[in-house]
Amino acid sequence: ALVVFPALTAMRVSGSFRRVISVAAVVSCACFVIGFFAGCLLGLPTGPCVVIANLLVYLLCFVVRKAKS
Repeated sequence: ALVVFPALTAMRVSGSFRRVISVAAVVSCACFVIGFFAGCLLGLPTGPCVVIANLLVYLLCFVVRKAKS
């Protein structure tokens, strides 16, 4: 999930392969930071929080793209 969700999110947003790699790296780092701090602040395991953050970002991109088309 830590590898798949950022790539899927980047493919939803970007068109070129180079941009997909860049967006996936940014999404991955951002979701890690969000999930890590959410897990620490809420007293939850950080791994699942990171995966949930990735899932939420993917779903947000999915819904936004569906709404545009």
